[in-house]
Amino acid sequence: MLEPGYGGNGLRLIELLEEAAPPTPKLSADHAVLPLRLTAENGAKGLMIGEFFVSTRVVCDACEGTGDHPERRATAAKDVDEDCPDCAGEGWTVGKVEVDWTTIKAIWRKAVEHFTAAPEVPHG
Repeated sequence: MLEPGYGGNGLRLIELLEEAAPPTPKLSADHAVLPLRLTAENGAKGLMIGEFFVSTRVVCDACEGTGDHPERRATAAKDVDEDCPDCAGEGWTVGKVEVDWTTIKAIWRKAVEHFTAAPEVPHG
């Protein structure tokens, strides 16, 4: 219900809404307001899927982990004294494995748990 003084321009209505609204918390520049949970509904899944990877060592496919040039292995040629071009003779390469959605949500929950402000306890 509008009080007298509305005047048709909406200013009084805006004042009433501002008075009824809970106070907006003041945040410092190094803080943000974020959702407690990541869901497809709040858009987090679409934004985060495919964004996070873990690097892991994997056996080189070309030399099967020996580090020798594949031509040397295939022909048993002793005169080929080169390292595998794919892994530079290491026998392994670094592969990127995508972090799955379940793990992303678990990490988020842990961060929220850690950084959630404790409720204020009234002193009395």
